[in-house]
Amino acid sequence: MCDPVSIAALAAASAGVNAYAQNQTAKAQSKAFDQAAVVQKEEAMAVAEENLGDRVKAAREQRSRARVAQGESGLTGQSFALSLNQSIQDQNQDSARATKNLAMQERGIEQGLTSSKANIRKVSALEAGLNIASAGISGYSSGSALERARSGK
Repeated sequence: MCDPVSIAALAAASAGVNAYAQNQTAKAQSKAFDQAAVVQKEEAMAVAEENLGDRVKAAREQRSRARVAQGESGLTGQSFALSLNQSIQDQNQDSARATKNLAMQERGIEQGLTSSKANIRKVSALEAGLNIASAGISGYSSGSALERARSGK
């Protein structure tokens, strides 16, 4: 019942199951981090799109008001065209800034993901093999000691 080979086999099997469970946990953590990063990127994109849409709408309204005012006053000329062009340039700058901010947010999310994944502990094949062998040897040694103690040697 307590022969050294059986104890060694049980200890080795237990170490193998432990390594497998640890690797499965690491995979699940990695997948959860990936999914969280996707959600964060989607949220950042939605906020950026909403802000950009608001800015485009405001710029169009500004240009429309300027055109109406120009039509009512009968003014024409370069100053009116310059004010419309300035509005378009401001809108383009805001769009570029929003795109740059989104890219920076996404880079930050990726760096956070990399940092989180770096803390995940996954057992390598070598480490698992050494743990299994060590557990087997330890189990065999314990079984031999028990057998000697029973036999009184």
